[in-house]
Amino acid sequence: MKNFFLLIIGTVIIVGSITLVLRDPASIKYQNLVNLNIGSTSLQVEVVESKQSISKGLSGRKSLEEGTGMLFSFSESGIYGFWMREMYFPIDIIWIGESFEVLGTENWVSPETFPEIFYSPEKTKYVLEVNAGFAEKNGIDTRDMVYLNTNI
Repeated sequence: MKNFFLLIIGTVIIVGSITLVLRDPASIKYQNLVNLNIGSTSLQVEVVESKQSISKGLSGRKSLEEGTGMLFSFSESGIYGFWMREMYFPIDIIWIGESFEVLGTENWVSPETFPEIFYSPEKTKYVLEVNAGFAEKNGIDTRDMVYLNTNI
């Protein structure tokens, strides 16, 4: 009976550990990556397109590696809202139109702004989230062009 009890406890611990590991988002190194050039700066970005991955975004991640970002790709252009639910670090939000032109930025959006929602200034097809200060540091401005290269 004692061995059966220990087997049950061991199984619960193993299953629980596997569940915790699988729940954490994979490092950006293991996601759908593309090279993105914006202004004179190059980034590696994770592209998210499904409703579930768009809804989750960077939520739950502890940080974002320097030189990386997340690119949200919507099926059609629209006015989209972003918030900082379950975020642990500040970001810049860069709104990008269908023709890959920067439409505007929200700089230094902190987790403390939740539940405030930040909306695109006009219809946008893509949204880029990067570490806070990126847009200012790299001189990203309205009408800058964005270029994607999926061969990385």
